[in-house]
Amino acid sequence: MLSQKANEEPISERVISIEGTFVVCTYNGHSRINKVLEHLQFQSGSWPILIVDNASNPPIKHAINEELSSALEGRLKIVTESVPGLMNARKKGIREADTALICFVDDDNMLCPDYAFYAAKVFQRHPTLGAVGGCALPPENTVIPEFLRGFEKAYAIGRLASENGVLKRGDTVWGAGMVCSRVALLALLDSGWNPVLVGRKGSLQLTGDDTEMLLALTLAGYRIYFEDRCRLVHEIDSSRFTLEKLASVYASVGAATPAINEYRKRLLGRKYFAYSLRYALPIQVSVEIVRMLWHFVCSKVFQQQQTGTKHMLYYRLRREKLLSLVGRRKLVFGAHVAAEKCANLATSQRVDDGTSQHSNNLLG
Repeated sequence: MLSQKANEEPISERVISIEGTFVVCTYNGHSRINKVLEHLQFQSGSWPILIVDNASNPPIKHAINEELSSALEGRLKIVTESVPGLMNARKKGIREADTALICFVDDDNMLCPDYAFYAAKVFQRHPTLGAVGGCALPPENTVIPEFLRGFEKAYAIGRLASENGVLKRGDTVWGAGMVCSRVALLALLDSGWNPVLVGRKGSLQLTGDDTEMLLALTLAGYRIYFEDRCRLVHEIDSSRFTLEKLASVYASVGAATPAINEYRKRLLGRKYFAYSLRYALPIQVSVEIVRMLWHFVCSKVFQQQQTGTKHMLYYRLRREKLLSLVGRRKLVFGAHVAAEKCANLATSQRVDDGTSQHSNNLLG
């Protein structure tokens, strides 16, 4: 947890002038939900808490203990989203919340008590931002196996920026704990933007739904901000610290990459045409086959070394990326259409971080 500096006011006395809502999306998070709520209970600002039960069985409301439910009376609301997928649950939360800010909390995120305070301070200074994100820490006393050192970001642990401030276009923050302008998110949804990366679909696990949302905000003209003092503990199950689980993460990233690249193409602006030629399907497929074979050979040559592990992971990533390029064209085309919607939205409203005549205050 963050230590409080001597010259800062006590957390309990901090006042947040911007209203926000904690949107907790959960699927069968029965064993963790009470701990998540306990951390939100004492957040400075006392924002309301909206739990989106994403088809949990049994319903998540049965897992919340009575004492905690009583303590949060008036602040806690539970809604249901029957369509599986984290992005579907988040869209439900966006529609249900009625505050200027939304803080998306996963059911294994334990927010430090001043998380909302620091996020709100950023929005007070930059009211036209689209989103603010911070750091994700591993649970206390967690020992990450030596062979997984260097791969912590695959488990959403660490930081995605080197310093505080507005990120350059195309850079993102963790989806866990990201605080977004609800006005900006509603603008996306109302424009017809339909994200394609929604989480698990059948046997296919596609990561990148949070990246897609943040790139959509960026394409629409909003900026993303990194704030180091916004910190949470990612209560990741230590059973996931295996090479097999890590490989599955890389595979899911590879499967989602072609869809994410549709947004990145648009972010290149004038370079878009050249980028599109370079990444025309036949050329890209050929390049990916060569890269995949290279990583496969290296994984065998360096099998007993850390280098071999890295090549094995990238082999899995390249293989799934190739499968998406060739066999999941509907997914890629859907991302192309979605990115077009965001770019059109930017053209229509011209929003940036306070430097444009057309900027609107995104906090209402």
